[in-house]
Amino acid sequence: MDNAQNKAQELGHAAKEKMNDAGRAVKNAAEKAGDK
Repeated sequence: MDNAQNKAQELGHAAKEKMNDAGRAVKNAAEKAGDK
């Protein structure tokens, strides 16, 4: 049971990091578009 819980936490953490990366990419793109 603990193993499955750890896996779920790892996946959740990875998903959170991907969301942060995506948010940063969107923000960068928006700033670039705003500079033009």
